[in-house]
Amino acid sequence: MRKEKTEAEELLWQALRNKQVGNCKFRRQHPIGQFIADFYCHEAGLIIEVDGGYHNKADQKTYDKARTQVINDFGVKVIRFTNEEILSNLTEVVKKVSEVLQPLSPSPSGEGAGGEVGFKVFKLSPSSFKIWRGAEIDSEEKLAVQLDAFTNPIKPDAEKENMLYELMLKSGYELTSKLEYITISSPPILGGVAEGGGGKPELKSSTTPAPPYQGGELISYYSINDNELIIALDALNEKLIEQIIVAKPQKVITLDSLFRGNDQLKTNTVLQMRDAGIDFKTI
Repeated sequence: MRKEKTEAEELLWQALRNKQVGNCKFRRQHPIGQFIADFYCHEAGLIIEVDGGYHNKADQKTYDKARTQVINDFGVKVIRFTNEEILSNLTEVVKKVSEVLQPLSPSPSGEGAGGEVGFKVFKLSPSSFKIWRGAEIDSEEKLAVQLDAFTNPIKPDAEKENMLYELMLKSGYELTSKLEYITISSPPILGGVAEGGGGKPELKSSTTPAPPYQGGELISYYSINDNELIIALDALNEKLIEQIIVAKPQKVITLDSLFRGNDQLKTNTVLQMRDAGIDFKTI
């Protein structure tokens, strides 16, 4: 939700607008995923936040840190200034913004020193997951909303491919990382392979005929960088979990909802992953 601008925000806006700093265009109160940024520069991938006194509270600091981490995971940098910094020394604030913009800003031609293109731009889409905002719980209605976010973290309209890319980014991988779609039947078969090479990897379904494995459905997972990371977003069973452990990934991420109604499978999976030295996370 957009907020009324403060005196400090208005003062900084007058200094940033019309490309006055680093020849970069800033937007005010700009939506970034599920957040509203005080100031956002798309060209430089930079957000400037102006903090009032309430940002010093412990709960708000925790929320700000989590919010910044989510934004950073999408490749957007965040810098913060207090109202007092802006009101008392605007010149120094603008200088700091200029210093941050220098290594982030593209050249006017969009090319590097040698003439080659030096950056790519990906559109930042809203998160596929609901955000836990514990600091905002001050009524029964908000408590109900946050409990829903805790127990059902996936948004109803979330698409599996978008969840995959978001989890890759949040785990520190680039969209150009090697991505394989592994399908388990009997025996396991290898699905489509997407190599990094200049953009989002294209996921290709397997064209290899295979008999149905369970209930007429194939079970699959995604392997990133030769099994450094495995992400499972489809149905889970013991056969798939065994195959994942055999692959010896460093980390496995899956949806907690896939274990719904089968607590024993989840317990066994947690123990097996721990014994195998695999970092196992559910969402």
